Amino acid sequence: LGIASSHTLCVTYGSTAKMLMRPLRHALAYCVFLSFNQAVLLGEEVLFAPPLQTHGRYIVDANGTRVRLGCVNWYGAHLEQMVLNGLNKQSLAAIVELIATQGFNCVRLPYSLDLVFGGQKRAPNPAISLAANKYLQDTSPLEIFHLAAEALTRRGIMVILNDHVSTRMWCCDLTDGEGLWYTSKYNETRWLESLAIMARHYSNNSMVVGFDLRNEIRPSNLGTPDWGSGNPATDWSIAAEKAAKIVMENNKNMLIIVSGLHFSTFLCDLSR
Repeated sequence: LGIASSHTLCVTYGSTAKMLMRPLRHALAYCVFLSFNQAVLLGEEVLFAPPLQTHGRYIVDANGTRVRLGCVNWYGAHLEQMVLNGLNKQSLAAIVELIATQGFNCVRLPYSLDLVFGGQKRAPNPAISLAANKYLQDTSPLEIFHLAAEALTRRGIMVILNDHVSTRMWCCDLTDGEGLWYTSKYNETRWLESLAIMARHYSNNSMVVGFDLRNEIRPSNLGTPDWGSGNPATDWSIAAEKAAKIVMENNKNMLIIVSGLHFSTFLCDLSR
């Protein structure tokens, strides 16, 4: 996992949690952030002043105050069901409240390109996946995703968007065809288009603070990703730079999160 402004913070998943600060090639100076004076309030407590940005190894708010992200992953919208897990058991409002009362200040929301481009008017099995939220059963999966993000941010919880997969499915392995940022179903252009759509949608919500460009980059039947080879078909640094620019063009207030290679565990290709 990595968070970047003019530099990228690359963090491996799991117990290793190693960190490296390195320039993302040469052009993530595009990841600039505007300052706003309005602070985010929860009750009478001032949480932070968006937007967030990086300062060295730290994440800070618009006033330069360090902000620690305590995030939970709320998955499900990237799966075949196309809606967030748990909505069959509890109301959307109850889950949001539980996240807040458990002390999390941030939620990572994974989605698929099928969610963005599929055009479904209802979830595949709404009577099952939305059993505890019947009022949402005639709502499109993409709109339900947006409603969840809105509910979280209204409660004072930051949201990080995550392009998890292209085709809606469980992730991840070496044979699912989803290891690169593009697939046989969705080419790079469509991937970049999806980032633009999602970034633009949240451009007026300062609590949607970041964009995780692609989940767990890894070998695919289309190629083995690398960092710095110069081959546009496999060089994740080139693709990540393109994606960062697209996001910034549509929402200049987002942190850019860049996954490491090989399921986000391999950082050795980063120049020292």
